[in-house]
Amino acid sequence: MLAYAESKALSTSMFIVARTCRICYNKYCRRKGNTVPPGKEITSFFAYLPKFLFRCTQFAKGCLSGRIRTDVDMSNDTHKKERTSEVMVPPEILSQWQTILDTLAELCQVPAALIMRMVNSDIEVFVSSKTSGNPYNVGNSEKLIGSGLYCETVIRTKKKLLVPNALKDKHWKNNPDIKLNMISYLGFPLLMPNGEPFGTICVLDNKGNAHSKAFEHLVDSFRYIVEAHLALLYMNFELGDENKRLNDYISEIKTLRGILPVCSLCKKIRNDDGTWNPIESYISDRSEAQFSHTFCPECLKKWSEQQGIALE
Repeated sequence: MLAYAESKALSTSMFIVARTCRICYNKYCRRKGNTVPPGKEITSFFAYLPKFLFRCTQFAKGCLSGRIRTDVDMSNDTHKKERTSEVMVPPEILSQWQTILDTLAELCQVPAALIMRMVNSDIEVFVSSKTSGNPYNVGNSEKLIGSGLYCETVIRTKKKLLVPNALKDKHWKNNPDIKLNMISYLGFPLLMPNGEPFGTICVLDNKGNAHSKAFEHLVDSFRYIVEAHLALLYMNFELGDENKRLNDYISEIKTLRGILPVCSLCKKIRNDDGTWNPIESYISDRSEAQFSHTFCPECLKKWSEQQGIALE
């Protein structure tokens, strides 16, 4: 049974890694017109992994240092969490996460394996293993702060949590999951590249379960794969924002390009509807430009002479 479980874990892990490699590596190479040849996913993965992780790390550092601009101040914790909840996970990634959880639940013979996600001040079941006796349904949610949930501690500390038997632990014997008879817990935090928690990946059991070190390493390895997916999704999300802003700037330039009907005397500009507006209003309405007023040296000299004011 142990040999079968190890073989199953290895084959499933390699399958998921291969699928991950193909997505990441193909995305990186697509602009060059080449893809990963069938059967070469693992080789391509190890060739590409250092560069991929380096790019993720550099992007995250750029966000935190302010070199990469975002719509909001990323130093603000509330805004960080809001942007984390805005990241969309496509169906193909969700399918891979489902495979991960089903595999974990099968190998450890537990009723529940979950990926939990923070949504504002709540935490919800984002993906749930399709196993018998699993009481958690996708979309179930609870208030996070002060809830006493296992996952609250994982997210707050950003560290692994193992509770072999909550009924024998005075700190956990009254936690909310006891009502569902989930007395054993093993969970790891899932972090975004900006350091903010996405949620957790965890397994729960309705009987005491200390979990072996080998199984802990397996869960941690799957956590690493999920975080690699999140890093890629986060970069796409941020780059999408940058592209939107660039398109907005291009639209502004196009609006201000061409021949504008300007009054020769008052310098007002005629709109498409035939009304005349000051040049400041025309430009401000069509761009992010703002105006302040002063005198140029020549006009200042003429104005002072008209007013009889001597300039120093």
